[in-house]
Amino acid sequence: MVAKHPHAQEQLKGQLHTPTFRRIYLAVCEGIPRPPEGRIDAPIGRVPGSLMARQVDPAGQPASTRYRVLRTGQGRALVELELDTGRTHQIRVHMAHTGHPLTGDFLYGTEDHSLISRPALHSARLSLRHPVTGEPMAWEQPLPEDMARLV
Repeated sequence: MVAKHPHAQEQLKGQLHTPTFRRIYLAVCEGIPRPPEGRIDAPIGRVPGSLMARQVDPAGQPASTRYRVLRTGQGRALVELELDTGRTHQIRVHMAHTGHPLTGDFLYGTEDHSLISRPALHSARLSLRHPVTGEPMAWEQPLPEDMARLV
């Protein structure tokens, strides 16, 4: 999130880890998560020797992701995910940790790019309070076609 003014940027940063700042994603994962709704609480840390990769690590930073299966098909699931924390690669790491990596995830899942050429992850909804007026604001984007055809 970018603001035009430093004051607004500070206000937005202050909301980042509060209930007023909501980030909801859609993802297509391999397999069907069980139970179909729940929370993944698993700390995340760096993979030693890697600049990019992360892993579930008991010594890592706390991380919590809520999920809900929306539909299934072709051995995959369309999942709605909401971040309670915001760690690097959190959704990708948590889903891989549960045995359901994101389709197309070259880092935490498969290197097969025949179905989709990127991790099947989409920022679907963002809501927050306006940094000056306090009015609720929300943005929503539909599921991209390349992900929709996977389930």
